[in-house]
Amino acid sequence: MKILIYSFATTSYFFRELVQLLLKEGHECFVIILHGQYKDFYKNVLDSQNVLYLYENFDSEFKVYNDISFCFECDNIFKILSSDKDGYIHEDSLFQLNCAQTIYNLYKNFLLKKQPEIAIFPDVETIDGLILINLCKALKIEILYTVHMRMLGTSFFSCSNYETLPNYFGDYTNEDIKKARIFMSKFQAGELSAFEYYQSNNNPEDKNIPIHKPCLFYKIIKFCYIKLKYEKKYRGEDHLYQKMKVNLLPLLNVSRKLRYYIVSKKYFHINSLFDLPNKYVLFALQYSPESSINTMEQFFVDQIRVIDLLRFNVPDNYWIVVKEHPAMRGVRCAYFYKQLRKKPGVLLCDPTLKSKDLIKQASLVVTVTGTIGLESFLLDKPCLMFGSTFFSHLRSMFNSYNGLKTQIYDLIFNYKPYTYDEKLIEIAKLYNISGSFIIIDPIKFPFVMRQSNIYNTYHAILKHLRRLKNNYENSH
Repeated sequence: MKILIYSFATTSYFFRELVQLLLKEGHECFVIILHGQYKDFYKNVLDSQNVLYLYENFDSEFKVYNDISFCFECDNIFKILSSDKDGYIHEDSLFQLNCAQTIYNLYKNFLLKKQPEIAIFPDVETIDGLILINLCKALKIEILYTVHMRMLGTSFFSCSNYETLPNYFGDYTNEDIKKARIFMSKFQAGELSAFEYYQSNNNPEDKNIPIHKPCLFYKIIKFCYIKLKYEKKYRGEDHLYQKMKVNLLPLLNVSRKLRYYIVSKKYFHINSLFDLPNKYVLFALQYSPESSINTMEQFFVDQIRVIDLLRFNVPDNYWIVVKEHPAMRGVRCAYFYKQLRKKPGVLLCDPTLKSKDLIKQASLVVTVTGTIGLESFLLDKPCLMFGSTFFSHLRSMFNSYNGLKTQIYDLIFNYKPYTYDEKLIEIAKLYNISGSFIIIDPIKFPFVMRQSNIYNTYHAILKHLRRLKNNYENSH
């Protein structure tokens, strides 16, 4: 099998091990690298002709295009560019389009030359990654996009960055029901968190493959060298200022705590459950900028758009309670809260209050793509979502501005929650498509480099492809 790997950032440590396993099993592999720091990662693993470092010849390929030419079937280039978090958005629009066209051309030439059958992606956070996904779709290359269901502790492969469920979704076994029952029990006992990545294997004998990180001085020298030689036109979010922030995080946390203290005293209305109004719609802000919203629902990255839609369509005697994301304490600028403070009908809620308690008292929960949507499902509360996720089929999806008022009224006054058995089946269906593997940053989450995780990922790939094939054969 001919397999393409999008070896993004630090996931390169993981993918290098996976590639070696794939080669050992007789598969042919090609790798695309975005960052120059990982340019030589596959030097002793793959032939250099099978590795594309995007920016190696970027400057010579870059030119000012009189017209843009993209062959995409799903997202257009303007939507893709709007997913940028902190890079291209600061540049002139024509420069953005010319960079996108160059990326597209380099990727297309590589794919046509190598002709992979499948493409494996981690969670994609960059414009070039989204261009590659849409290009693979246009060229009929099967996409395996990794989605980690944090609360369930498992992952599955989607055909898109919108966490679309695989076409064989819907089956479940007795074993899946058992897993779902354990999950439900843990959730009700408060043992699960939406913000923690689950470690699928706690076997002490299953040791991590060591990661050899270069010293900070060497990293700085290499970063400057690569930036000057190759990546002059690269505009990703991992710029020098961002890298300095990461290395100065302890100092930043001190300033963030101070900022949060000032902001909470000045702008937050609700500091305890006793401050909650009798009738309210709960809107949970998401961490931003972040791939969970930037690459999945670009229009509502500005979450004030959602808040205004709610204000204009809820019943007169209902408040909009806005809860900040716990990880955004002291991160979001004070001006954002100042804007919300001036909007009639909006009450700002302290992010330290437990989401479960707020959900239980709310008449309706609203989110763009947040995990609070799944929590509300489990807590028997109606939820309105503005973006697609792996669980959005269990929630009500925003359809149109004109129909929003009717949709909100119907959810508040006519919602019928799922029974326990129905919830059990829906969770079992999710377990059925997933496996015990995870592909995320192995520096931050060392358990990613466990031997078992690499083997589990490999077998999950084979199982997914086999199920896709069986589903296709059964439907024809």
